[in-house]
Amino acid sequence: MNTRSILLCFTIVIAGQWLTKPFADNPIIQTCYTADPAPLVFNDRVYVYVGHDSSAAPNNSYLMRYYKCYSSADMVNWTDHGIVLKTSEFKWAGGEANAAQVVERDGKFYYYISTNATGGIALGVAIADNPLGPFKDIGKALLTANQFTGCNATHSWRGLDPTAFVDDDGQAYL
Repeated sequence: MNTRSILLCFTIVIAGQWLTKPFADNPIIQTCYTADPAPLVFNDRVYVYVGHDSSAAPNNSYLMRYYKCYSSADMVNWTDHGIVLKTSEFKWAGGEANAAQVVERDGKFYYYISTNATGGIALGVAIADNPLGPFKDIGKALLTANQFTGCNATHSWRGLDPTAFVDDDGQAYL
């Protein structure tokens, strides 16, 4: 066999290996409109929490009143867990399901949200024993728009889109 034949066989084998590997489609969520994905890795599974936009076309706005969750063990095959939290479950709030973040700390799952409340955006948290809920609101806002100081902003949405982080030493930050 000459070098060219060996190289051709090698290329075909390598290409065949590459083509047999599973790939996820992009976007991974194709059955509904979502926004602001927030990942959580727990027990060798990735959970992606998203706000769901149910605004009907041709509306150029958003109608986001609840959060959905998808999970995967291999980042290729995804399970739709449906609605895991609604903004209506936050009795002090009255609005949109803006960006959120879920973190695990000490065996509990904390779902931090930003939503509309009196005076602007407010941050809330709901807690569960499982990454899929049920999540229960603590009954009041953690922070309201008038508590966001030092950011030199006067607009009502200055608390929009929080994120939470648990450091290696267990200290949580919002």
